[in-house]
Amino acid sequence: MRIICLLFIMLTASISNGQNTYSIVVSISNIQLNDSKIFVGLYDNELDFKTKTNAIDSLITIPKEKTTEVIFYNISPGTYAIAVFQDINNNGKLDTKGFNLPNEPVGISNLNDDKRLGIPAYNKAKIKINGDTIVSIPLIFNMDKLKD
Repeated sequence: MRIICLLFIMLTASISNGQNTYSIVVSISNIQLNDSKIFVGLYDNELDFKTKTNAIDSLITIPKEKTTEVIFYNISPGTYAIAVFQDINNNGKLDTKGFNLPNEPVGISNLNDDKRLGIPAYNKAKIKINGDTIVSIPLIFNMDKLKD
């Protein structure tokens, strides 16, 4: 009887909460293998995404293979964008050079191989979350693909 009551309380609590949350699995590929950290930021608005400040969640991983995954848990339904960079020189920041172009591998959500990566726009990077989602992000460290 206690188990039934406990199950009822848990079910009622989840219904009264009224909002489901989901997981976002971020599959990162084209990784430089050198024991450097990969930083992943999840953003819910254009300004924070553009300035790469105030991520609503962030993760750091040190990959052991050319592809790795990180998971954001308990994400409410909505629109988000993801930015990733690999800190090749381990100084804790994304290094840039002329015209503010990245000097380390970077990636964003919704980047296809046929697109060019410049200063990423939130509207191009945004993804709709309304269930558990897998997002594939290849890191790019090819200056031919970087363009203002």
